[in-house]
Amino acid sequence: MAAYLMETSKYFIGIMMILYLIFTFLPGNEKGSNVLSGKISHAFCMILILCIHTISFLTLYFEKDNIAYLFMGLVEVIIIFAILVLFQYVYPELDRLLLDHMCLLMSTGFIILLRISPTKAVRQLKITIVSVVIAFFLPYLLQKLRILRYIKWVYAMLGLFGLLAVLIMGAVTNGSKISYSILGFTFQPSEFVKIIFLFFCAAMLSSYEKGEKWKVFLTSVIAGLHIMILVLSKDLGAALIFFVTYLFVLFLSTENILLFAGGILTGIAGAVVGSMMFEHVRLRIDVWMNPWNDLTGSGYQITQSLFAIGTGGWFGLGLTRGRPDSIPYVETDFVFSAIAEEMGVIFAVGILLVFLSCFIRILYQSYRIRDSFYRLITSGVGIMLLFQVFLTVGGGTKLIPLTGVTLPMISYGGSSILTTILLFGLAQGSCLLDTNEDNSIKVKNIPYYTTLGIFSIAILVLSVYIIGFSYRDREVLVSNTYNPRQEIIEQQTSRGEILASNGEILAQTQKNESGSEVRVYPYDNLFAHVIGYDSNGKMGLEKLYNYKLITSDIPLNEKVENAVKGIKNPGNTLKTTLNVAIQETASKALGVYKGAVIVTEPDTGKVLAMVSKPDFNPNEISQIWDALLEDDESGILLNRNLQGLYPPGSTFKMITALEYLIEHDDNYQDYQYQCNGIFHSGEDSIQCYHKTSHGSVTLETSFAKSCNSSFANIGTALSKETMQKTLSALLFDQELPFELVANISTTGLNSSFSESDMIQLSIGQGQTLITPLHLSMITNAIANHGVLMQPYLVDQIITENGETIVQNRPEKYGQLIQTEEADILKELMHSVVEEGTATKLDGLDYSAAGKTGSAEYNGIKEDSHAWFTGFAPVDQPRVVVTIIVEGAGSGGDYAVPIAKRIFDTYFEEYGLNTDTEQNETEE
Repeated sequence: MAAYLMETSKYFIGIMMILYLIFTFLPGNEKGSNVLSGKISHAFCMILILCIHTISFLTLYFEKDNIAYLFMGLVEVIIIFAILVLFQYVYPELDRLLLDHMCLLMSTGFIILLRISPTKAVRQLKITIVSVVIAFFLPYLLQKLRILRYIKWVYAMLGLFGLLAVLIMGAVTNGSKISYSILGFTFQPSEFVKIIFLFFCAAMLSSYEKGEKWKVFLTSVIAGLHIMILVLSKDLGAALIFFVTYLFVLFLSTENILLFAGGILTGIAGAVVGSMMFEHVRLRIDVWMNPWNDLTGSGYQITQSLFAIGTGGWFGLGLTRGRPDSIPYVETDFVFSAIAEEMGVIFAVGILLVFLSCFIRILYQSYRIRDSFYRLITSGVGIMLLFQVFLTVGGGTKLIPLTGVTLPMISYGGSSILTTILLFGLAQGSCLLDTNEDNSIKVKNIPYYTTLGIFSIAILVLSVYIIGFSYRDREVLVSNTYNPRQEIIEQQTSRGEILASNGEILAQTQKNESGSEVRVYPYDNLFAHVIGYDSNGKMGLEKLYNYKLITSDIPLNEKVENAVKGIKNPGNTLKTTLNVAIQETASKALGVYKGAVIVTEPDTGKVLAMVSKPDFNPNEISQIWDALLEDDESGILLNRNLQGLYPPGSTFKMITALEYLIEHDDNYQDYQYQCNGIFHSGEDSIQCYHKTSHGSVTLETSFAKSCNSSFANIGTALSKETMQKTLSALLFDQELPFELVANISTTGLNSSFSESDMIQLSIGQGQTLITPLHLSMITNAIANHGVLMQPYLVDQIITENGETIVQNRPEKYGQLIQTEEADILKELMHSVVEEGTATKLDGLDYSAAGKTGSAEYNGIKEDSHAWFTGFAPVDQPRVVVTIIVEGAGSGGDYAVPIAKRIFDTYFEEYGLNTDTEQNETEE
């Protein structure tokens, strides 16, 4: 029973919060509506509050195995029950739902504080009891103390004195003076002063008559002094609350939209000046804009908050199962994040909506009060509460810069909880003031509707923002290596398998002799770079799909059964597009050479193989890690297909030829050049390979023979502007559309390029650098009539039960090359095989096309990388192979034979299916 409760409690809590919100916002639940429906709604709310409370404390008890948690839960139940019964008995006209909200918020605060720090929770409980007793008498006192409206200057002096005392004697906390101690008790005067400040504003402005500018001026001066002292104390969060409260109270009393707009502009100007004056404000703004720049320093607090919310998900990790302790000041500034982490985003956003409901009911009640003094006080209570909620939660979720204020009724802090309960007491007291005084003040709707709209929109935007980033960014947040909560998820879930396209296991989790889980890679080095590893950090698909692998999407009842049995849930499985036979052939063919091979399907985008050498054995990553880090020459951990940037050499002539076709679409067949083995342009000279003289060449023979002289000649006449457009269309200087992150290919082409630069560009030398992946994509587009299909590595993500939760399908990325030009390039590449530098691919059972390259990389002509990129069959390409062999020499001599072995294996695996056979099949 206990195991079932611990596993399902988070779901029950989330569902009960949803039910509570339904009853909260049901039509007819407003003050003054049908008494019976109100009592029924109130009864259900009471039951739900007690259920949430009971389930939470039972969970804490079973998780901690400490009877003290049950005792504390019982004490809290008695307090909640006493509040609900006694307040209604003594004050039957009170707002029942507002009372329910106060109890729910109070209970939530106590639950999360007891989970984080039992000592602080007990201390908070004592202060709460005293606060509730004081608040119990507030409604009565509001009716009896008629003098409250007349002692405005007493409020002013008390408020200024209290804030000045902090400025002079206060202790510095995180750069701000916010509290001081008397007889061992620490106070935060700004919490109490804000109530006094509200009474001052209401007393000054309640008797405002149109044209009494002096009242506005005098009130503004005193309010400004309060705010200035807070600014000097660097308590900027409190300063914001004071300012916004005053601004809206002024608006509600004067009903002057120009004054309101002027106040907003003043506030903006003050914020700008504050950011210039205070270094810690600038730091908070910098952290707000990009906390990811310094995850272990200035951005640590906010990123850990985001990790907590993102990892918690809709229903949370469960009480005691998160890591709220990783967030500094979690019990004060970031208690909302702790709630979201362990009780779920649904419950946390529900808390926001409960606060919004409080605000709506308080503002509605204030509008009905005939006495303008109490009307402004009640309005100010609602504004003060909700704006503080917005500041706290908005700062903790990175919607706005962090201000360092507490979450009312929930965060730890004696001053905070006392003030918040008093504010609720004031709001409830207003329910008894409907007919106490009968004056002739008429209240306009517009200021109240405007206030209601602004704050409601702010909370709804905040709620949508939290839900949005929790849904959108959860995978990224959970998978971040700086998120300590990954360990929690991995303790509950056994990492899923990674499979080849035929179902062979490429990575799996097994138990070793000691019973510990270890990640096993059956093919050792073969898939090292593309699959990656899962210890000493993460790499490859292990890193990219970390969230999916450590997430279990089996049914809830199976998760509960596993929890009861003490069994981990099985993680989801990745089924990749990788073909083991092709991968093995590519790896063996590359042999001891450094380099890379990528094999793809041009009509689907599937990646069939991805080899990078030198490689390593991921099964031994922990043992060889130090040696790998010390090796700063081989680049063994780099996936050269993605991170390797190489001069493309003659393979770039595909692009040069394309550009020539674009600029000479009507006469490209007329191209002629007389090659004598060397091209001269000013002081520059370009030699053909081995100074071979090709004689009279056309565009086709120039391409087939890879004539440097001819292509250097072409380069001198190309338009730099048009070439830039072509390169952009081919994704140069852009991030590539691929799952794994790849380096950006560049050419350096700009308007200042000289003729010499254009010559080097035309033959793939100079500043030009490209990744094998990028060259493969360009080749795929040529093979597929100019259309690039989105390349992908993962075909399916499936559960342990075989249910498909993600199915990737071929998706068109875009038309990189016009169809006619792509088909011409295809024929040019076919000529390379028939009569050019790749004749080793001619005369086979299948037709092939491609382009070789020998790319100089250190200024020494004898040192060059061997390239090949091509496809087969020619008429209906089914496979694209791109190869680079570092420092080998000629692409025709070293890369083409590797391509042949890969093509052979592909057709052995998938069948030859020649063009004739394909046509017969289709018929």
